Amino acid sequence: MPKNKRLTQWLKTPKKLSNGNAMVNDTIAKGSEWYKNWLDNQKNIFSTTTEKAADLGATAKDNTAKMNEFYQNWFNTQMGWAKQMWEMTADHVKNSTQQTASADPMSQMNNMEELHNKLEQLDQHYEPG
Repeated sequence: MPKNKRLTQWLKTPKKLSNGNAMVNDTIAKGSEWYKNWLDNQKNIFSTTTEKAADLGATAKDNTAKMNEFYQNWFNTQMGWAKQMWEMTADHVKNSTQQTASADPMSQMNNMEELHNKLEQLDQHYEPG
């Protein structure tokens, strides 16, 4: 027997027992109506929850993709900055070691100041925010 038919039969049984008593029939009718409304509301809640769960999965996938993109961009920026720092430092060391034998202390000081200025410019270029 289908569930719907069983429910209908179960709800009609008390009516048969009430033997035409209007107050009992009215109470049974209101109780049946209340139960049917409650059952429909439970069905709607379950359906809505299921839909929202499916949407949540799609939202989570989208957010994960955006997060991966953000971190990849951040990583690329950090690597670019580190590479420039490395190259500038390596160039400075190369230039200063070649000039050490022939340069006077004042030119060494100027080279260090020049490197410092370049590093400050690089730091300002990659300032977070």
